[in-house]
Amino acid sequence: MKPISRARRWILSVAILIAGLLGLAQIGHTALKTMTLDELVKVTTQAVHGKVIETRSFWAEYFPGEDLIVTEVTVRPISHLVGKGNNKPVKFRYLGGTVGDMSCVCAESPVITEGQEIVVFLSPHQMGFNFVYAHYQGKYDVIERDGVKLVRGIPGAPLRKTQTLREVGDQVKASLLKVKNGEVK
Repeated sequence: MKPISRARRWILSVAILIAGLLGLAQIGHTALKTMTLDELVKVTTQAVHGKVIETRSFWAEYFPGEDLIVTEVTVRPISHLVGKGNNKPVKFRYLGGTVGDMSCVCAESPVITEGQEIVVFLSPHQMGFNFVYAHYQGKYDVIERDGVKLVRGIPGAPLRKTQTLREVGDQVKASLLKVKNGEVK
């Protein structure tokens, strides 16, 4: 892979930002459209509830032959909503981050920081790593109120309203059953 000049990296970062703002970007096989929970579960290989223990941004090949700034997140799983898992940390990436004095911002990417408790829907990327499926639609904050774990909804995303973690788990199980029975297009 040939190195990309600083100017080309800057142009790529701005182009991705503009495409994200216009809703025209496509990352891998992820089209930026509002998804239902059933659709999200169908294309997800893992959904993990866990605590973010590390974030790290760096230059990496995200598309064949093209380096972009990505952020790799490490989560300590608390539970697995989709897929088989264990207690080993789960790593995934999303587009954007800061390396030195260069930043890449994708308006559709999730915002993830160390220490957050999250639910995240993941799929394998063509370049050999896991990524957050459907960008911000695939990541949800978990908060605690009066001793109850709540998953904060996002308008225009599969989980639109704030609900208990148990309710979200039940909805994901129902979606998995629909997918298994061929009820999800």
